[in-house]
Amino acid sequence: MADRPSSTVAKRSKTKGGGNSLSPFLNLFKRPKSANASANQSNSSRVSVSSAIGAHDPIPGNDAGSAEPTVSSGNTTLNQDPTTPFQSARPPLSSVPDLLGSTVGQEGGHENSLTSIPTAGKASQTQVSDRKATIKEGLGVASRFAQTLLKKLPQYVDGNPVKMALSIVKTLIEIKDEVGDNKDELTRGLRETEATLQAVERTVAISVPKAAEQEIDNFKQNIREEMKNFEELTDKFLVTQILDYEEYKKKIRQIFQRINGATTSFQVVMTISIQNQAGQIHDDTKKAALERLRPSEKADYKTVVEEQSLKREACTDGTRVKILEDITKWANDRSLASPRVFWLTGQAGSGKTTILYTIAKRFEEDVNANQSTLLGANFLCSRQSQETQAQTRILPTIAYQLAHKCKSYAYALHVADKFDAVNHEVATQMKHLLVEPWQQSEATRPPELPPYLIAIDALDEIKDNKGPAFLSDLLTAINEYDLRGFKFLVTSRSDPQVAALCESFASKAVCRLQDVPIEEAKSDIETYLKTQLPELASTPEFAELGRRAGGLFIYAATAVKYLTPLDSITVGEQTEMLYDFLSKSYEPASSSDATSLVDELYRQIMCDAFSKLSGKVLARRLRILYTFLCTAERTSASIVAALVPDGDEEAAKAVLRDLHAVLYTQDDRVFWYHASFPDFIFTQARSNFRINKKDFTFSCNEPAHHSLLGESCFRIMKSEKSGLRFNMGSIMSSFLFDSTVALSEQVNQNISAVLRYSSHHWTHHLPSPHLINNDNLRCCISEFLQIRVLFWIETMNLLGLKNQCTPMLQFASQWVLKCGNSYSELARDIGEAANFATYFTGSPAAKSTPHLYISALATWLQDTSLARKWKNQFTRIPVFTYTKGSIDLPLMTVSARGPIMAVAFSGDGTRIVSSSSDESVRVWDASTGVELKELKGHTNLVNSAGFSSDGTRIVSSSADNSVRVWDASTGVELKELKGHTSSVFSVAFSSDGTRIVSGSNDKSVRVWDALTGVKLKELKGHTSTVVSVAFSSDGTRIVSGSSDNSVRVWDASTGVKLWDASTDAKPKGLGGYTSLVVSVAFSSDGVRIVSGSSDNSVRVWDASTGVELKKLKGHTSLVFSVAFSSDGTRIVSGSYDNSVRVWDVSTGVELKELKGHTGSVNSVAFSSDGARIVSGSDDKSVRVWDGSTGMKLQELKYHTGLVSSVSFSSNGMWIVSGSSDESVQVWDASTGVKLKELKGHTGFVNSVTFSSDSTQIVSGSYDKSVRVWDVSTGVELKKLKGHTNSVHSVTFSSDGTQIVSGSYDNSVRVWNVSTGVELKKLKGHTGSVFSVAFSSNSMQIVSGSYDNSVRVWDALTGVELKELKGHTSSVHSVAFSSDSTWIVSGSYDKSVRVWDASTGVELKELKGHTSSVNSVAFSSDSTRVVSGSYDKSVRVWDVSTGVELKELKGHTSSVNSVAFSSDSMRIVSGSDDKSVRVWDASTAVEPNELKGHTSSVNLVDKNWIISSQGSDHLMWVPPEVELAQPFNILTISPSGVATVDFHQSMIGVDWVHCYTP
Repeated sequence: MADRPSSTVAKRSKTKGGGNSLSPFLNLFKRPKSANASANQSNSSRVSVSSAIGAHDPIPGNDAGSAEPTVSSGNTTLNQDPTTPFQSARPPLSSVPDLLGSTVGQEGGHENSLTSIPTAGKASQTQVSDRKATIKEGLGVASRFAQTLLKKLPQYVDGNPVKMALSIVKTLIEIKDEVGDNKDELTRGLRETEATLQAVERTVAISVPKAAEQEIDNFKQNIREEMKNFEELTDKFLVTQILDYEEYKKKIRQIFQRINGATTSFQVVMTISIQNQAGQIHDDTKKAALERLRPSEKADYKTVVEEQSLKREACTDGTRVKILEDITKWANDRSLASPRVFWLTGQAGSGKTTILYTIAKRFEEDVNANQSTLLGANFLCSRQSQETQAQTRILPTIAYQLAHKCKSYAYALHVADKFDAVNHEVATQMKHLLVEPWQQSEATRPPELPPYLIAIDALDEIKDNKGPAFLSDLLTAINEYDLRGFKFLVTSRSDPQVAALCESFASKAVCRLQDVPIEEAKSDIETYLKTQLPELASTPEFAELGRRAGGLFIYAATAVKYLTPLDSITVGEQTEMLYDFLSKSYEPASSSDATSLVDELYRQIMCDAFSKLSGKVLARRLRILYTFLCTAERTSASIVAALVPDGDEEAAKAVLRDLHAVLYTQDDRVFWYHASFPDFIFTQARSNFRINKKDFTFSCNEPAHHSLLGESCFRIMKSEKSGLRFNMGSIMSSFLFDSTVALSEQVNQNISAVLRYSSHHWTHHLPSPHLINNDNLRCCISEFLQIRVLFWIETMNLLGLKNQCTPMLQFASQWVLKCGNSYSELARDIGEAANFATYFTGSPAAKSTPHLYISALATWLQDTSLARKWKNQFTRIPVFTYTKGSIDLPLMTVSARGPIMAVAFSGDGTRIVSSSSDESVRVWDASTGVELKELKGHTNLVNSAGFSSDGTRIVSSSADNSVRVWDASTGVELKELKGHTSSVFSVAFSSDGTRIVSGSNDKSVRVWDALTGVKLKELKGHTSTVVSVAFSSDGTRIVSGSSDNSVRVWDASTGVKLWDASTDAKPKGLGGYTSLVVSVAFSSDGVRIVSGSSDNSVRVWDASTGVELKKLKGHTSLVFSVAFSSDGTRIVSGSYDNSVRVWDVSTGVELKELKGHTGSVNSVAFSSDGARIVSGSDDKSVRVWDGSTGMKLQELKYHTGLVSSVSFSSNGMWIVSGSSDESVQVWDASTGVKLKELKGHTGFVNSVTFSSDSTQIVSGSYDKSVRVWDVSTGVELKKLKGHTNSVHSVTFSSDGTQIVSGSYDNSVRVWNVSTGVELKKLKGHTGSVFSVAFSSNSMQIVSGSYDNSVRVWDALTGVELKELKGHTSSVHSVAFSSDSTWIVSGSYDKSVRVWDASTGVELKELKGHTSSVNSVAFSSDSTRVVSGSYDKSVRVWDVSTGVELKELKGHTSSVNSVAFSSDSMRIVSGSDDKSVRVWDASTAVEPNELKGHTSSVNLVDKNWIISSQGSDHLMWVPPEVELAQPFNILTISPSGVATVDFHQSMIGVDWVHCYTP
């Protein structure tokens, strides 16, 4: 086997990306992009409509070559002028030919006629004679012409008139050629007309617009009539032989002119029709493009909110008069001095939305001479809906509405084709969707075009308080660009950030509703109340209601709702309600009660609803109210009733009725009218009060109520009748995927709405541990884990919520830890449940819910008390046995499309970002492995990627010299940071997300503003490539690692290198490295730095002094990536040696080695809670591992190199193996447990075998020695020296007194075992001796050599007895049969041959191997031969017939050695795959089945075991494990091996019995 290349250049070669000649290190990191990927995409595939319908080169005055820009939704190019093809093809009318030579327009003259008669002078006799000859010739031509035409005309009866006309023209051309009448311009004219008809034909072939269908019928009739005229005229000519040839020619020409005229008329109609049709298509295409903006319909002022009966309303007539006039005047002011933005502000409930609604309606509907501005677009923000609270939906909606109002803007927007900006940040949307199209359309907008008003309401209701940021982007655009023609009206509460932004506004562009004179506000409210409650306007209480409203419209509006609970309420009842309401006074429950007008109203509403109730009834109804306000999502009354321990649906509905003024129901979900009401209930000082000397306590203790709801969720999930149980989907068979079974009806029937809510949201109701006692909840969780958690995962999978399982359990684990250190065991159990959830949901097993148990639980290898409890109740699932080896099973493996360069978790642990050599950045669901986004933009391999701390952005760096910032949720590129002049190897955000640091092959470290993309600093000092960079957690320092062998620390604000505090003389370069530094990172507290290097070490440094604290050794190749856990106690590292290792920071001890990757591990990271590790590798996988260390399991040691030789002991109890790892190892042949490791050889061990009594072992090695070992002690007994080159084969004589050896020195040597003395040296081979063996009586020796020969020697004299010739290449292995009558040999020529040992005659050639045969052996009864080959197979042959009895498959690389056990019942094999395998050597038919399963099976893609028919999915097994093949009864391998036993298991339709309650 060839050694692994020592140079990494071959692995990672130089790519494009800048820079001069690269060091081997750079070649290590820069993987090339493929030639195919870099090739430019051909444009030849773009098909335009114009080319499809026969477009020609442009002609003067025609825009045929000017095509409209490609529609963004497709590749079809629409020609701007659909008539172009016809215009360019149509000849001028003057070119329509005279049938016999004259052109149109010359009917009365004969200057150009072939038969024209001279008009000047007297004709001579010769001329007369010539004239007669000409006439005669003309009549002959005409006669032949007419005869031919008459024959062909009947052929032209066709349904397509264009084809008919075209056929006539073509025939005229053909006839002229036939009769020889081609002496004039007729051919040119006919061909031009032919071209016209061809253009029309192509058009008709595409389609005939409906508008032209009548015209095509007319055209057909015209052509038929002219054909008839042709036929009649020609027939008449032939019958009468008209002497007036000119008259005949004239009539023929007239017929042709009529055909041409009809064609021209038809063409014009077709052109106009197609132009109209194309225009319609074009408009439809533009509309389709606009739909890509995904406008929010709910944000339009005309839209009903949530389809409620309550609509947005305009101001009541007579109210808000001055405010409306001021805004109207501002909007109509077209002077340059008029502010572009008007800000309307006021407290909650002051009527801002109503005012904006009125303005929007006025400027859209009430257009008059006094109003010069039009409503261009509007967006009313609201928390009632996701789409109306997303800032990124505002500008796309505005662009969509504006495009329907302004054609010039719509055209510019369409031409720009930047609709993808819908997914970009607001600043980019502002530029691409509003500013640029508006500016580009300016030239085509008439100067007198009125301005457009853009109205945006309730910026304060934008999600995540992004209102100020949106306004900032808007103001920036207005200041930076000249947006003439726009006026912006925006409203919001009096947010300090918004107020600061609007400080520069002119006073006339700001209206603060709180500054409106109180008398004016009261007057407006009085008018509103008179409109809403006209019957009460004359009552004395009415004025008091207006006074109490205090100018606050929400008070008035809520009072109106309060007084109108039913449509049928009478005026008297309303009057009584109003009197009662006003007659009650209240006193604050405490002096700290900061009351408000709205609070007074809410108190009255609460009193009316609950004051007459007491005891359990009052408590129940309040709990129902609190639940309406506390649920994770807006829910129904029935769900709320079920969540309240003693609740019922009728009581819940009663609460809704009594609180109709503040709560309403829509689509069976309960909402509140205004956010101030929940605030009121949750604030004790506001909702605990006194009225008429009676105390009312209506406030909700939110943590306590959440705790109650949390317990309710567990109570519901635990319910015997309707809670979680096994087989929640009533699934009939485990063989099928969920997608192939109609489950929705069963799921909806078995999983009630309240169970669905409880399963989805129980963690939402885990209150802060520091605010309330949570003993009950912890008990609920502990009980939940015992078994019901499995049913919960099952339920979540059925509900399509599997991706929530892991995050919810991790949240619960963290919550328990916050309850106190004494609950760490419970937190650990929850963590294991979270890991198991990941293991299932991130695997293909999740496609079939029963395989949560059949596959995931069966293959879950954690030997914990919790796992044992689970499996104790699932005793009838398949038995999965895994001999672990040194390979760890990850929780999840995600297959990518290219080598993974970098990986990182998002801050909340729910996502993973990876970058790859395939130029992509991808985002994955950390629980399920599902790809969420692919970020495209880089043009070369992407070296690094990471999340911002809030998870909203991703930064990446590439060999294309760029750093890019992406929106993590949409995948849209936000910024490209340019400046580096070569490949950028590393990039990272600062913890606050405001800066980005990058390190490059250009030797620089650069710091960037993360929002603007501006370079802030360039840190110079490194003398070679900067490979890794990172910020300290406080953002004050930057650490960098370089191929100049140094680690440097920089001041992040100044860019200055920090100095050594002790000498103050040199920059802090953390010395100690003699090799390049590949990765660096700060600990979370900033006091330590970890680095990984090409010298295979991980080092820990003091970040303030630069002193090396620890050097962690263990990796056997360069360390590509290092990272601290968030608590700073552990370090994870990834290496070129394919391993991930976890270290204890304080001691430097290796805690865990995670093996499984089959390629270099390029990147590793901890999740923020330290519970998981993610790794990315050259093997194109991203793997998630359990990050907890626990107790390190005892790991069996295996060969670390290829296994070159194996042998059974004579008693069959042991196996000995020799390896390239220089060791000889002894194994228990039944269990695979290692018994001894014999150390001493200093080179590759080529051959090993036991003595016949099994007390000794002999080995031969590349170190030229033969060694004898004591089996019981492992002690080396003898070292036999003499060979001058590698010893390739050794064996004992049957009596154990001698050893024979074969060597690369071409010799065979015989040794005395007891003395170690060389007895004989057998010479004769002319090449290396690969194999030697004694006959059973030890009288003869056989050897096989590189010289293609097999030779037989006398063991006593050393004389060569025979040379067996036949092999055509080197002989790798030889052996005697047990009776010494036969010899078997295996060769590089792929054959196994059997020879007569006495005569040397070849008896059999056994063919079947497809590559070199490396080893052969006889069974003890000499009836069979076993062979091992480079083709990875072990084969068993019948010696007498030469028939192959079986092929044993399982090795994944060359089989180097095979041997039978002494009883011939087993075969042992050793391979380059580092494994030793034991096989059943029986000759029975191959058991093509797994134990317990009655049909044959196969292992297919995604590691599903399926029935051979391919329909039954029996079981999924992890891709990292190797399933034992048929006959393979034991595998001793570092890769491990798994077996599945289906005995006693219940699968398929019986799977429902696998669970024992």
